[in-house]
Amino acid sequence: MLNYCAFLVALRSLPLNVFGILKSLEPVAAALAGLLVLGEMLTLRATLAILLISLAAAGVSRFRDRT
Repeated sequence: MLNYCAFLVALRSLPLNVFGILKSLEPVAAALAGLLVLGEMLTLRATLAILLISLAAAGVSRFRDRT
């Protein structure tokens, strides 16, 4: 519930491009939390997938059409 409320507050108060970049970093945060809290190791394939998805989402947010 707290996560959903924070999501709505951020959606209302942040510019959309900033919100999109922060949202694209969620998989990275989840992977780091899994590593630090649970000791879970990611495969190279999973690491590359997270990196590529985050870069694509950040690129879309950064270079979107402003018209």
